[in-house]
Amino acid sequence: MSRTFKNTGTKYIVTNQNMLHKLEAAVEDLQMKGNIMLVDGDTAASLDKLVAMGEEIKEDLPKIRIISKTTIAALLSTSGTTGFPKAAQLSHYAIIAMLYQLQHAVQPCYAAGSVSVVFLPMYHMFGLCVVLSLGLVQGLQHVIMSRFYPQEYLKNIANKKANLLHVVPPVMALLANHPMVCQYDLSSVEHIVCGAAPLCPELARKLQNRIGVQCILEGYGMTELGVPFVNTEAHHKLGSVGRKVKLVQSKIVSVETGKELGPNIKGEIWIRGPQIFNGYLNNREATDEMMKEDGWARSGDVGYMDGDGYLFIVDRIKELIKYKGHQIAPAQLDHILLDHPDIADAAVIGIKDEEAGEIPKAFIVRKQGTCITESDAQEFLSLRVAPHMKLRGGVEFIDEIPKSPTGKILRRELQTKDAFVFPTNP
Repeated sequence: MSRTFKNTGTKYIVTNQNMLHKLEAAVEDLQMKGNIMLVDGDTAASLDKLVAMGEEIKEDLPKIRIISKTTIAALLSTSGTTGFPKAAQLSHYAIIAMLYQLQHAVQPCYAAGSVSVVFLPMYHMFGLCVVLSLGLVQGLQHVIMSRFYPQEYLKNIANKKANLLHVVPPVMALLANHPMVCQYDLSSVEHIVCGAAPLCPELARKLQNRIGVQCILEGYGMTELGVPFVNTEAHHKLGSVGRKVKLVQSKIVSVETGKELGPNIKGEIWIRGPQIFNGYLNNREATDEMMKEDGWARSGDVGYMDGDGYLFIVDRIKELIKYKGHQIAPAQLDHILLDHPDIADAAVIGIKDEEAGEIPKAFIVRKQGTCITESDAQEFLSLRVAPHMKLRGGVEFIDEIPKSPTGKILRRELQTKDAFVFPTNP
């Protein structure tokens, strides 16, 4: 945390009593004890207190003139799935452009007065822009939870008659599979927006059949790129992340040659548009690696476009497993393993091998009451993939797959198996 505060030049922190203990070390290190604003209890009182604090310090704050394309509105940390998080700079212009694009894409689902139960973190682009900002623009009613508790979440949906949900794939899995879901009336739910991590098509089908939701919208986005692709109610293809939103240009580029590729050929996804970020704060090297002089941004994601313009995500370039010259997408193997009736969750990584370079290894969470073995899992996958994609690195059974709060698999943490776990009700 100290690293983030130092990089961004943080001077003031607004938090609550529950979070204070997490800040202690960083605050001590940066000598910021007097610059913490605590807001707790009654919302109106907390807001009044915050405004009063702002009046006290406003003379110490620099006077700025906002230039929409260059003035930074938000610094959002990247997910850190491939290294230390970086501070992505989003201008006022980029955020407004993103909201304009999303308004046109999801208009029927974000009708004024719609109720949404929200647990997503507001420091993440999904939570800040797609949920909070777009919700305010469209006139949604948000029921905001401090964090995700399964029973409380289901109770809020039923009691508030929520008709729009914003979720990540682990919560989709809970809604599709957990027996306690049957205890609550979720018939009011009409639309679900899923993002932040790849969604298994079979999981989407299962949830639609279970609670009768009209449409599950999935988008493709990054902190740096906004949300350039969305599966809308009118234009929807299961398994894809949709088609381009307004004002966005895209192309698929060969990872090896840098040449643009045609339909149905896998390559790196490049994006250009007004919603693109303004680079990483204090990190010119990382910015130059991602951004091209002509405005194109390299996503670092591998995918392909079909003949109808729908985008399909394969994996992250840095997560691809390179076996004897073959490139293996671990997310593809994850999804195949999840089709096994005894597997609750799965993640595949590449491990070093002297002869092959890397070989795939699977981490698997068994469904409660099942006893699937390593050989069972290997045989199940082997029958469904090419020979070079077999689990030559073996299978390890663990209690939980490590994931970020937004549902991304933290493959680099699988060596230590420090799994992210959603808390149960207190």
